[in-house]
Amino acid sequence: MAIPPYFSFNPLLPTVTGFLGAVTFASMILMTQFPDKLQFSEILIPLTAIVSVFFIFATLGGSIDQRNAPLISQGLIKYVQVLFSLGILGMMIILPMIVYSFTWIGAIVLVAIEIIAYFLYLKLSPGLYDPHKES
Repeated sequence: MAIPPYFSFNPLLPTVTGFLGAVTFASMILMTQFPDKLQFSEILIPLTAIVSVFFIFATLGGSIDQRNAPLISQGLIKYVQVLFSLGILGMMIILPMIVYSFTWIGAIVLVAIEIIAYFLYLKLSPGLYDPHKES
């Protein structure tokens, strides 16, 4: 009997990615309304749209019913994890660029906080655990 692939999605993943996708989409709409208020608006608007698309597709991929978990391929799991990671990294780029339009000191402080938070996350996160994998 073959062991089904491990389903490593958190049940709250669609909620979180849907919220982040909606926030980035709404911020993109606001940026298109007032492009003269932001520096780098010609870069920020498409970048925000791309990040929103990453989160929306991560929501679609992560919203698979829990009862169908044994049928999910490892490729889909990796796909959603990559989209979610790219979305988070994209937000880490967008936020300092928006803050830089108002204060460069705030942007530098935000980048420093993001770097510290990211390395703490990498150090403290347990990583993926697969109960079906033999040690």
